[in-house]
Order: sequence, then C-alpha cells, then structure tokens
Amino acid sequence: MIKTTAKATSILFHPFWMPLVGTFILLTQTKFLALIPIEGQRTIYIIVASSTIGLPLLMFPLFWYRKKFKTLEMTDRQERYIPLFIMAVFYYFSFNTLSNLNAPALLNGFILGAFISVLLAAIVNIWWKISLHGIGMGGITGLLVAIIVLNQGSPEVIFFQALLFTGIALSARLYLNQHNIYQIIGGYVWGFLSILMALIIF
Repeated sequence: MIKTTAKATSILFHPFWMPLVGTFILLTQTKFLALIPIEGQRTIYIIVASSTIGLPLLMFPLFWYRKKFKTLEMTDRQERYIPLFIMAVFYYFSFNTLSNLNAPALLNGFILGAFISVLLAAIVNIWWKISLHGIGMGGITGLLVAIIVLNQGSPEVIFFQALLFTGIALSARLYLNQHNIYQIIGGYVWGFLSILMALIIF
C-alpha cells in the first residue's frame, strides 16, 4: 500500500507537469500576467503544454520501439540522457516561440530557466543520476521565491504548500529507492537556482 502510494505520488509530481504548473502560477499569482486576456492565456497554455508535455510524450513510443529504455519511468541512468536532450530541444522551442510572440519577460525567463535546468540535467546524467523530481520541485520553489523577491505578487501561501509537496514528493522518491539523498538535494538545488537566477537576470 505504501509503495503504491509512493508511486502515485511520483506520477502526480512528475517533472513533466512542472512547466505547466509554473505557467499556471505565473498567470494566476502575479500582478501583470494575471491581467492577460483569457484568449492570450489560452494561447500560452497551448504553447507550453504542447512543447513541454505533448511533443516529448509523442517521442516516447519511438524510444520504446527502439528499446532505448526498459520502462516508462526510465529508472536506469543510461536510459535518460537522450530523452532529456530531446526534451531540452522542445523546451527551447517553447522559449523561442514565446519570445517571438513577445510574451512577458517573466514567463520567458521561467521557460528559459526550465530549458537550462533540463539541459544541464541531460549532461550531468551521463555520469550521475540527478533527481529530475528534485529539479522540478526546486524549480517551482525558485519560481515562487522569484515572484516574491521581484515584488510581482504575494504567493506566500502557495510557497509553503510547495515546500510541503516537495517534502512529500522527494520522500516518495527516496522510499522507492530511485535516488540517494545527494541526488535529491543536488536536483532540488539546481532546479531552484536555475529558475531563480533566470528570472532575476532575464
């Protein structure tokens, strides 16, 4: 029962969803992005969802057919780096598309940070199995901190909720023995810094 719950938690907080979750936070919790008309927000959601979730998922049957990984969870380190590099390409596509549409800098900075975090994860994963869940949860935390620091909104309640969910999600990964504590912490710190610094500098 506990193992099943841990697996369900891993799926619920899978890093696949994090760019879309971050976009939702930006469009609902910041002063100016929340003023974007519904049509504009819908377009943003479509671009982010299709390029960071839809397109990568469409590639998975090809990888499965070519036996690039044994399970959809890609538990082996060697199975991860090619899909991660391809995901980075799609993330950059999302960033470039939004930039060409003159999307707000805060949104572009977030997607850029997501691209950087995934690209480095792909490189690091060649030698070390860094936690992708850690990167995803760290990225969301970094986003919320950036919103507060830049005085773009007051998502303090969501920030504390994110810390709680981070503890739950990363504990599940440890329980499932998918990572050690250093891989979890390394992923979380990198995800946090990637998003925070991208938003502050961009």
